[in-house]
Amino acid sequence: MKHLLFAYLILFSSTLIANEEIYTIIENHIKNELSEIDREGFELQSSKLVDLNGNKKQEIVFVWTILGPTYWKNYLTILKTQNSKYIHSATMGLIGHASLESIKNNKIILSQTIYAPKDPICCPSIDKEITYKYENDNIIREK
Repeated sequence: MKHLLFAYLILFSSTLIANEEIYTIIENHIKNELSEIDREGFELQSSKLVDLNGNKKQEIVFVWTILGPTYWKNYLTILKTQNSKYIHSATMGLIGHASLESIKNNKIILSQTIYAPKDPICCPSIDKEITYKYENDNIIREK
């Protein structure tokens, strides 16, 4: 029992390190994207590590928000591995609020709150589940 608990603690701590490393990779990528604009900040909404294209390499898929002085905008970004490093593969601007719900059969499923025709800019009101796919370094919204 003691050995099983020790093995679990090692596995759990390595998962924490991996998550911390993923967050650092994402944070550095976003800071690099925003380096020329010193008025903006960002917030990471959600992320997943998954093999999206069947190449046996894990991509980092994440939703993040750019925070300006009087505005915000969400993005879906995918980082892929090249020469043992993560590099930018694709980014798509999103409408309204968004969070990464799941990834199934290489489909990225987001929960989004989008704008109704009379919604003010601050407050989208229609909840939808929207699916995207990743092909050839592009993010494509499915219909």
